[in-house]
Amino acid sequence: LPVEWLLRLAIVLFRVVKVKDDDQRKMFRDLWTAVWIKEGYAHSDEPLSKIEAHYALFDRQATDIIVFFLVWPIGTMRLIWDNKSVGMPVLKDFTITQEVVRPAVEITLLTVKRKWRGLMHLPSLVLWRYGYQAAVAKGMEEIVMAADWRLFNLLSRIFCFRQIGPKQLYEGSDTIPAALNLEQAKKVLAQKNPALLRFFTATR
Repeated sequence: LPVEWLLRLAIVLFRVVKVKDDDQRKMFRDLWTAVWIKEGYAHSDEPLSKIEAHYALFDRQATDIIVFFLVWPIGTMRLIWDNKSVGMPVLKDFTITQEVVRPAVEITLLTVKRKWRGLMHLPSLVLWRYGYQAAVAKGMEEIVMAADWRLFNLLSRIFCFRQIGPKQLYEGSDTIPAALNLEQAKKVLAQKNPALLRFFTATR
């Protein structure tokens, strides 16, 4: 199938749901913590209880998302919106040396079960599509995140993410603080990958 058809099919097969009730909150927690334990992001020096307590500080400023394959939950994403009360994790936990254009939103707790990662990153792209559209709808200028170095290499090739500070050991891996300017990303995708831009900007 052509790439554009695969992307359209992904919207049908993988759906995103905003967490709204206690059952969904439990599902969200069970998903991301299971992946983090399996991948070794939680470890003896940084136990899961400590990581959970850290993210709980941002609950009131966050939108939590679950991605499903048909009816089966397979991944998560959290959007932490720019705010003056608790800030955003990446801007608090890293030494930031490059300017971030505000308002911004942080994408974090981005997880997909391992067996679903080989499908041309389709589940992750569906999550990113939701995050992009939500950021644009709320008038955000940039997306920021703390990205494992492997994820950063992928994102910087596809979406022109830029490094905004030195990497450090963070939640079990070498991690890079990164930012994406939404207007610049739109221009780059229009030139390099218009099919992906159509996927990100389509309303259906």
